[in-house]
Amino acid sequence: MFDEKELHCIINELEHTASDKHDEARLRTIVNRIYYSVFLQARNHAGKKDKTLVTNNGKSIHKETIKFYQKKSLINIANGLSFLRKFRNHADYDQNKDYNYFKKYEKKIKRYYQKLRIDLDKLK
Repeated sequence: MFDEKELHCIINELEHTASDKHDEARLRTIVNRIYYSVFLQARNHAGKKDKTLVTNNGKSIHKETIKFYQKKSLINIANGLSFLRKFRNHADYDQNKDYNYFKKYEKKIKRYYQKLRIDLDKLK
């Protein structure tokens, strides 16, 4: 089974790769990997408690995972996932968002990421 924590290593490598030519692509990739690393951890934990999340019956697994944490009153996790998901969607789909947009939010995204990792690790 894939260990989502391996994505943390990839994120670190991308952050420390100097590249003037592909900075926007690098930032977009970091945002994507940040979201998926914590989303997978959150989904896997939630799936152990609620088996319907594993099958999700055509519903958005992302929304259902966030709802799981809302129902459990783990609002910091739900809000963190929502915040990072929004930026992951921008990174993956919104070509009108440029390097400056992602650079503006980079520190905030990383703070949410670090906080979510801590909060999710406490759930085990």
